[in-house]
Amino acid sequence: KFSIFDFFGFIIWTCGFFMETLADRNKLNAKLIEKKQYYYLGSLWNYCRNPNHCGEVFCWLGISIISFNLFIYHSVYKYNYWILILIQISPLFTLFAMLFEATLTSEIRNNKRFGNESNYLQYRKQTSVLWPISPKIYPSLPKWIRKIIFFELNLYNKGLKTIRE
Repeated sequence: KFSIFDFFGFIIWTCGFFMETLADRNKLNAKLIEKKQYYYLGSLWNYCRNPNHCGEVFCWLGISIISFNLFIYHSVYKYNYWILILIQISPLFTLFAMLFEATLTSEIRNNKRFGNESNYLQYRKQTSVLWPISPKIYPSLPKWIRKIIFFELNLYNKGLKTIRE
């Protein structure tokens, strides 16, 4: 039985897959033409600084939603509720792995490489760390929203030459 959970889970997974694939493809193309400044990659990179990491989180969220449907409607894991718990926390685990490992490493590396360039600093001000949002809207959001929802955390400033650590 195909349910609304399957539909939304598949849509979210598909969006995540295409987001991650497109972002990685843009990054590869930039390396092939020896583009030194990753923040001019275009496409999804105009809307967030780590779209490949966002896509990864969406993929796991989609899988989690589809698995939840299997658990609830098809009794696949009839007496193993701990499996449901593991399935549902996997997107959170992926989010934390992306934020505090992959994204942190990427941000620090780019801060060290480009931290004294005004174009890079402007790019950072206009683009979210993880979730895509228009660069025209993002800077006008209240600081607390940028921190809590968009993960604009101080730890991502490490390596910037213009910000005291």
